[in-house]
Amino acid sequence: MSRRLIALALAGVLACASAPAAASADDSAAALEVTHYKITSRYSTSSEGHGSSGSSNGRSAYREEVRADVAGCRTRIFDLIDDPERKRPLVEWQMPIVLRECPGATPVLANRDDMLARRDAFLAAIKVTTEACGRYYFTWSVFQIECDPDAAVEGILKSDLSLIPLEDGADYRLPDTGTGVTLVLASDTPPGQRVFTGTAAIDPAYLRDSAADTIMVVAEVSGKTVTREEALAQIASHQFSGKSTITVVEEAAADRITTTITGVVREVDAEGEVATRQGEVVTIRQRVEAASGSDPSQFSDD
Repeated sequence: MSRRLIALALAGVLACASAPAAASADDSAAALEVTHYKITSRYSTSSEGHGSSGSSNGRSAYREEVRADVAGCRTRIFDLIDDPERKRPLVEWQMPIVLRECPGATPVLANRDDMLARRDAFLAAIKVTTEACGRYYFTWSVFQIECDPDAAVEGILKSDLSLIPLEDGADYRLPDTGTGVTLVLASDTPPGQRVFTGTAAIDPAYLRDSAADTIMVVAEVSGKTVTREEALAQIASHQFSGKSTITVVEEAAADRITTTITGVVREVDAEGEVATRQGEVVTIRQRVEAASGSDPSQFSDD
């Protein structure tokens, strides 16, 4: 899960969240709290079956700035982390993302127009139109042309560690697994930590749908067309099973949350051949000192 973001019109966004007009500038400044986080993620996968094996790994990082106000609302800005060696690639058009969040209300994407402008610049650079959105291509790897700002927001929130309900017995849906777990607070942990764990079987129907998705993507990048019905028919006799586990470590004093999600999937085909896939994703959300993001106006064509 590749899994980017800051608004050019941030001042206007924050103005909506400021103290009443009667308050002085000093009062408004004092009421505003700003915190910064760095979110890092690393993954590793391995597979074995049908006479072959393989593995992959990777990592990603981005930053989050949180601006809270006296109205109880907050503006969250997700952006790339500075890389002084290069401009940001056009393919990273999703970032910055600016979300306005108020209690009891759905988060509002505050910089949609900026994101759409960056998206259009990306599409123009690779010489395609919005008709290509959602399609898969193969260069040095398989990638999907993503065009929807709301999908980018959904991806950010889906893996937002600050939204995990850190309570004994709380229900939590693991991202990208179709699996819900019950979090259990460990009784024996190091000082300064709270540790939660949850394990659940992965729904075979979810695994079957995911396998069908893979068949369709492979066909698409090969210049062929396979419908979902045809893909499901190819694996109708296959048996799927799997398990996923999450461990959440909260260190309140450091304002840090670490999650480790592991999963294993087993597929048995019509001839009884067994294929297994397993993976691990470790994500950390750590409070840091203020850090500047990449300049969203300075894109490269890479």
